[in-house]
Amino acid sequence: MPHRALAAATLFSFVITSCGGGGKKTVVAPPPSPLSDQVLVQSKDLPPGLDMRVSEGKQGPAPFDRNAIAPAKKLGDAEAQAMLARAKPIATDPADKSQFALRDRSQPPPRTGQTIKGTFPPPASTLLPPTANDAGQDLRVLRFMPEGQVPYAPQLSVTFSQAMIAVTSQDDAAQTVPVKLSPTPKGNWRWIGTRTVLFDPEIRFPQATTYTVEVPAGTKSATGGVLKTATKFTFETPAPQMVQSFPGGGPQRLDVPMFVLFDQKIDPLAAFKSFRVTADRQPVAIELLDGAAVAKDKDLKVLAERATKAEHDGRWIAFRPKAPLPKDAAIEVEIGVGMPSAEGPNLTKAAQRYAFRTYPPLKIQEAQCGWGSECRPAMPFTIEFNNPLDEDKFDASTLTVSPPITGLKVVQNHTVINLTGMTRARTTYKIGVPAGLTDSFGQTLGTDTMLTFTVGDAQPTFFGPNGMVVLDPAAKKPSLDFFTTNYEQLKVQLYEVGPLDYDAYGNYLRNRWNRDKPPKLPGKKVFDQLVKTSLGKNDLVETHVDLQLAMNKANLGHAIAIVEPYPWTESWEAPKLITWVQSTRLGIDAHVDAGELIAVATDLGTGKAVANVAVEIRPFGIKGTTDDKGMVTLPLQSGGVKGSHFLIAKKGDDVAFVSDDGGWWNESGSWVKQTRASQLAWYVIDDRKMYKPGEEVTLKGWLRVLDPGEGGDVAGINGAVGSVAYTVHDSRGNKIATGSTAVSSVGGFDTKFTLPKTPNLGSAYVQLTAKGRMAGSHNHGFEIEEFRRPEFEVSTQASQGPFLVGGSGDVTVSAKYYSGGPLPGAPVNWFVTANPTNFTPPNRDEYVFGVWEPWWGYRSFYEDENGSGGYKAPKTWSLEGKTDATGAHTMRMDYLSVNPARTYALQANASVTDVNRQAWSSSAALIVHPSSLYVGLKTKKPFVEKGTPFDLEVIGVDLDGKAAPGAPIEVKAVRQDWEYKKGKFELKELDPQTCDPKACSFQTREGGTYQVTATIVDEKGRANQTKLTFWVSGGDQPPAREVKQERANLIPDKKEYAGGDTAELLLQSPFYPAEGIVTWRRSGIVKVERIALSGPTATIKVPITDAMVPNMYVQVDLVGAAVRTDDKGEPDAKLPKRPAYAVGTINLPVPAKQRTLNVEVTPNAPKLAPGESAKLSLLVKDAQGRPVANSETAVIVVDEAILALTGYQFPNPVDSFYRQRGDDARDHYLRAHVKLTKPDAGNLAQGNQPGAARGRMTATAESAPAM
Repeated sequence: MPHRALAAATLFSFVITSCGGGGKKTVVAPPPSPLSDQVLVQSKDLPPGLDMRVSEGKQGPAPFDRNAIAPAKKLGDAEAQAMLARAKPIATDPADKSQFALRDRSQPPPRTGQTIKGTFPPPASTLLPPTANDAGQDLRVLRFMPEGQVPYAPQLSVTFSQAMIAVTSQDDAAQTVPVKLSPTPKGNWRWIGTRTVLFDPEIRFPQATTYTVEVPAGTKSATGGVLKTATKFTFETPAPQMVQSFPGGGPQRLDVPMFVLFDQKIDPLAAFKSFRVTADRQPVAIELLDGAAVAKDKDLKVLAERATKAEHDGRWIAFRPKAPLPKDAAIEVEIGVGMPSAEGPNLTKAAQRYAFRTYPPLKIQEAQCGWGSECRPAMPFTIEFNNPLDEDKFDASTLTVSPPITGLKVVQNHTVINLTGMTRARTTYKIGVPAGLTDSFGQTLGTDTMLTFTVGDAQPTFFGPNGMVVLDPAAKKPSLDFFTTNYEQLKVQLYEVGPLDYDAYGNYLRNRWNRDKPPKLPGKKVFDQLVKTSLGKNDLVETHVDLQLAMNKANLGHAIAIVEPYPWTESWEAPKLITWVQSTRLGIDAHVDAGELIAVATDLGTGKAVANVAVEIRPFGIKGTTDDKGMVTLPLQSGGVKGSHFLIAKKGDDVAFVSDDGGWWNESGSWVKQTRASQLAWYVIDDRKMYKPGEEVTLKGWLRVLDPGEGGDVAGINGAVGSVAYTVHDSRGNKIATGSTAVSSVGGFDTKFTLPKTPNLGSAYVQLTAKGRMAGSHNHGFEIEEFRRPEFEVSTQASQGPFLVGGSGDVTVSAKYYSGGPLPGAPVNWFVTANPTNFTPPNRDEYVFGVWEPWWGYRSFYEDENGSGGYKAPKTWSLEGKTDATGAHTMRMDYLSVNPARTYALQANASVTDVNRQAWSSSAALIVHPSSLYVGLKTKKPFVEKGTPFDLEVIGVDLDGKAAPGAPIEVKAVRQDWEYKKGKFELKELDPQTCDPKACSFQTREGGTYQVTATIVDEKGRANQTKLTFWVSGGDQPPAREVKQERANLIPDKKEYAGGDTAELLLQSPFYPAEGIVTWRRSGIVKVERIALSGPTATIKVPITDAMVPNMYVQVDLVGAAVRTDDKGEPDAKLPKRPAYAVGTINLPVPAKQRTLNVEVTPNAPKLAPGESAKLSLLVKDAQGRPVANSETAVIVVDEAILALTGYQFPNPVDSFYRQRGDDARDHYLRAHVKLTKPDAGNLAQGNQPGAARGRMTATAESAPAM
């Protein structure tokens, strides 16, 4: 609590004025914020987000052209011609013109399967029928289309039996048309081959038209055939058909306009004469609407725009009644026979109709509760009207509800009013609907209406333990607790079992749904009866099922409990909770690596070590006995034995066991000895990562042998690999190169290969395979691209921060040629983006700063409905400029305001373009703080039960994390709720509260979501906020009584260590006194120590050796007892302590600095001109500075401009060989399955000892607390 004390000391003067004194005092409905007068600018006056101005910053000297232009005089035309006449004529070179140099095509991807080669097309088959010969025969029309009545005619085609034209161009062929078409629309004739002629209309054949097609008798083919009899046919396109109408259904307003869309163009004036409208079969006078009238009506305007978008202009008609239609009338629109079309002469032959209904007087159509015949608590009341209600005039407060409903929400949507809330069982509610309720047509209900809703019984519920359960060692008697609503009894079966029955139990659970061969439960059935639960209808009650009949005289042992609700009246099978119960005083843990299992036996209630406990690993029968520290190490066995893996611990008549993670659903397990063979570690690099087709690629690599075991290290290959074979593949998988290279005595190899000129561009890779006593493979990737060598580099640098709202900052971009010298006068394009972020001051990680985001990705219903929880585009700014004489350009950013007050992350990206149109970019990131102070919030957990105060710690700090004495802080909380208004959900803030920052606590009278907003103001009036969300549960729920794993903190004294150091770790335990073990882990458990804590902290010393490179995990497992809490989560010191366990893990870096060689490179000249050569001197030393003889080195010389294309960085070989080791161990805790008994002195025995009496089967039931 030191931070709370600090806040109390530094903020006392402010608290007196804002909260009125100390203590956990909550003020409801506070007056206006006292901080508002101290804030420089009110947020309501500011634009949303970060408001910023970008402009030219302070620039260097202007660029200028150093070349002096000589004086010149313009030549006259005669002088110019005389000079050109003296020149030699330009000779013509055949190479002046050449085809564009296209790159050869890349190889296709490799084909799967088998490739069969053959000729195409294949030889003609001898089985084909003989070719038809029409020579000397009469000409015939073989086929034609369309014919008869068709809905749509895109073209006309006629096919003849003989060639009608010679093979020629389409234009020439179109001159021969042996077909007569009447009427002939706009279009063209064309031939397909020599026998089929087509007519293509401009769009389609016009509708509402009958077409006649004739091929006259005497028509001749190109081969002389004659058509003896004329061929004549007709086809007809349809008259106008209605495809869309408006309005439809009902209720509709009395002056509603009407709209009809047809499948073809119409003349509205001519078509309107065919329209008739009736209201309850009585004629209604109507009038045609023009475009201006259509544009004034929102419904017609939308319909007309949609028709235009679909290219249906000229196909619709709009009209309306001349006088209002009668109420509650059936309106029918009829389009009579004989309506004309604008496309053709045919008229409609049948009437077309559609109907709708005008609105009736407003009345309640239906009122019901829930869904169907059931009306249970919390089901909604629904009131449905015959007309849609006026959303703007609807006021939920005009409804009367008796008796009041807790958490009532009223949602009006179209014709429905929904009332939801925590309605009570067996209660009759009266809902009053006012006479003034108005519908969207301006009508009122007319009379006050009282509706009655009767709520029945609550939905039956059944909760309880399932799976593995370890009983509370402080319970007076062994029992399981179950929670039910509206079930009179529980059907309970108890079986007395032992650990050796665990495999049969697993078999039962795995096969319980097998109806053909149902499995049997192991053990002895000792109880099969109904247990009464009812204490009152519709209450959540807790029933204690006594397990004494399945236990020994000391109330220790194992049982299987099968519990289901009774009576069960549904058609499907009743839910069953099947539990394996352990009643024991032993707490057994198993820590397992690849070769052994470390068993730790402690007292379940106190955590003290228990000696002389016999342990056995099942099913292998590996046995041992714990020492005076409660520990024993057992070697693991190779597999081959069927059965679940679990560890049995036994002392006297007390037996406990803990299982592998596989549990009952696995017939085997993972507690087997794992042999890990040595493997090759690869380090492979190429010279520049990106290559053009046809270029040479150079590879360099080294091999080492890696031992993955507990004491494993990195060693040389010692001749285990003689060579490395490689295969190169392009981005499509084609093999483009192969080869092999020898491996030196120190594991080094190198090779070169040339890329083909037509590989597929993209990511290629080299597959390397080691040859020798040790095998292994490795893939190395590189890029094949066509690229242009960059000529200059770009970098950006922000000015010195911090950057605060109200201030300014600069970002400078610099462009320099790789060949040396700046890039002056180059265009610069700046693009700046701003995104909200969070900033945590140094050493304040335990507090929340900024806007807290739940780690599990929670989004509220309100955010999902309104889209506020999704992606929001960042704010952006841009600026153009030019580099100065030094190749630099500076952009100034003025941070004007921020609303709301939170931190923003800026990304300033600069793009520079040279005269060759090469553009290169660079960016700089910076943080803009809303204030020089931050306010932090800390809480134990993000949720509490209803009625439990929510406590917070508050602290004010500066940007360096130092406390800010005297800074005013205000902390507010509101309950967030939503209401449905005008078709969308709106967030509401209810129950505002403020608190004293010295001891902040908020009341939680209602369940729901709460948001805390803490505001701090610096000396310049700049505000900063932190927002935290917490949740309050509501309603009856079973209390949580598990023993959860707690966290033990380990704080190191250094960031990294070296061989010979001693790491000192500060251990912070969440409870004490405590017993525990410390395990050192590196590819397994390498060392175990026993520790005991009498206070909240202890220091653990770990001697660091060279064998720990590159890292070592240290894990602390603590067991003991902690203060027991009641069902609301409040600590109760009057109750016996509960079992507790905690785990803390830290990874200690031990970098391989002692194994790293230092290489000094000295060139014979610092600079070279093109074409010159250089010599490099290399000096290799070890970590102690001693020269190293016979070392193998690789020198790579690369154009820096090429490396800039990919940002390629040569990896460190030490990092490749000394990769981080895992702890490679698993931990299994019996305490993870402990279920605490009801926190009541009547159920708990002082001294944490189970009761000794053995009695008959009993059960008690009581009401569970309201949560």
